[in-house]
Amino acid sequence: MAENKEIKLNEQAFQQAMLKLMEYKDTLIKSMDGINIVNGNMQKDWRGDGGTGFALSSKVLEATFVNRINDLMQEINDLKDGKESVFGLDDFLADEIEK
Repeated sequence: MAENKEIKLNEQAFQQAMLKLMEYKDTLIKSMDGINIVNGNMQKDWRGDGGTGFALSSKVLEATFVNRINDLMQEINDLKDGKESVFGLDDFLADEIEK
């Protein structure tokens, strides 16, 4: 039988989650930049259909990175909004009670 446990939210948990997601985002950006440099250098040497295929594959890979980076940004923004919603309301209520 499952025990009832209270889940406590705190601003530090939100902040730590946002920082971790920002680290992931920065890592993806650095990786994408490195891959783009290598692909750009390689693309100069490719000719014909193989070169065209390589260029298209590069674009698909870059678009995948961009999509994941955007997904992480959305998650970061959602956490930020959630944090402001939860703890901003607490601050507001505390201010109102003090009046």
